[in-house]
Order: sequence, then C-alpha cells, then structure tokens
Amino acid sequence: MLGQRSVSNNLLVDGLDNNDRTVGGASGAFSQEAIREFQVLTGSYPAEFGNATGGVINIVTRSGTNTVVGSAFTYYRDDALNARNYFERTNAPFSQWQFGGAVGGPLRRGRTFLFSSAERRAATASNFVTIDSAAAAVLTSAGFAVERGDVPFDDRANQAMARLDHYWKPESSFNLRWQWSNAFNGNYAPFGGLVARSAGGYATRADWGVAASQTNVFGQRWVNEARLQVTRQRHT
Repeated sequence: MLGQRSVSNNLLVDGLDNNDRTVGGASGAFSQEAIREFQVLTGSYPAEFGNATGGVINIVTRSGTNTVVGSAFTYYRDDALNARNYFERTNAPFSQWQFGGAVGGPLRRGRTFLFSSAERRAATASNFVTIDSAAAAVLTSAGFAVERGDVPFDDRANQAMARLDHYWKPESSFNLRWQWSNAFNGNYAPFGGLVARSAGGYATRADWGVAASQTNVFGQRWVNEARLQVTRQRHT
C-alpha cells in the first residue's frame, strides 16, 4: 500500500498465508477464474488481519455447486496486428497468447463438490539494443556475441488449482485445496540500449501448495476453524 514496501503487505488466500517474504508479492499465483471474492484493507483492520504494516489483501477461492458450471477464455495479440506510431521505425517482434478456463460441480449433490481451474500465458517481446556496430564486432570476434536491434525474449506463466469441499452436516464442513504455478521471465534483469542481452538476466520460479481447513459452527455464537497449509517455492 501507499508508503510501504511490498513485503509489508499481507496476502491471504482462504485465510492462509500467501506471501513471498523474499521479494514481496504473492507466493502462489491463482487464475482470476478461480477467485470468488476479494477484500482490500488499507488500515484500521481487525486483529485477525494482522501481520502487516501496509495493507491486507484477503482472497476467497471458488468452490463447486450443485450445478455443473464451466467457463473458458482466450486472448491473443501479435505484432502483425499492431499499428506502429510515427517514432517506431521497426516492427518489433511481439506476441501474446493467454488462455484458460474453470469448471465446477457436484461429486455428491448437497454434500461434496469439486472445482478446478487452469491458465497459461506465453508472450514474446523485445528490447532494442543500440550498441555500436564496431564495438559489437570486436566483442563478437572475442567470443562474446552481441545482438543488435530488436532482441526478443520470452515471458511465460502457468497456473492450476483444484478445490474439494465436503459438508459432513450443515454446521460442519471441510475443504482441501491444491495449487501449482510456474513462471519464466527472460527480462528479469533488463537489457537494452547499451546493455547487451548477455548482461541481462532471466528468472524462473515454481510454487505449489496444499491447504486444508475444517469449520464447525456451535450454536449461534461460536465458530471454530482449523487450518493447515504446506507450501514450497523455488526461485532461480
């Protein structure tokens, strides 16, 4: 939030921690198709939403219902479809294809429900390298190849989620959620201008997590919820 670093915020998914405490932001990625509702708290929030000096983003994932419901989407862009403005002298390579979907329904009507979602994004963009051709030739002859002009890079991400909900009885429910995501960023340490692609850097990451919760309602005044989560993140 305003005036705070990203690591000062607290991201919750189904009441469980989803923070990347190393670089800030979210640990696991979820498709928008998997989100039922979200809440953004910027200050003066209840004690249950602590663990932050910035803001709190509280997300609830979707669950299946007694009706089988599904959705699908796709989005596509390409440099062949884009018009260049006056200052663009080259048709820089660019393409983006994003697609996914979700489906949910009953395993046992009124008792057990399943919901799942998946999404993929694959993009190719470029940075313009302006290193002098003579300097580039010297570096190339020394074994350090230098690409000039529009130099492409890839940016990819995948994510999937499955959630199982079971009602033992109206006042007692259990849910189990599995989540997986990975990503590749070929422009993590940016290059371009007088910086060759070899001086830039890329990053890969992979995340997965399993979360479970049991909720019991005792009368009209008491609610107990037990939550358990195991996650793993690899960032290179």
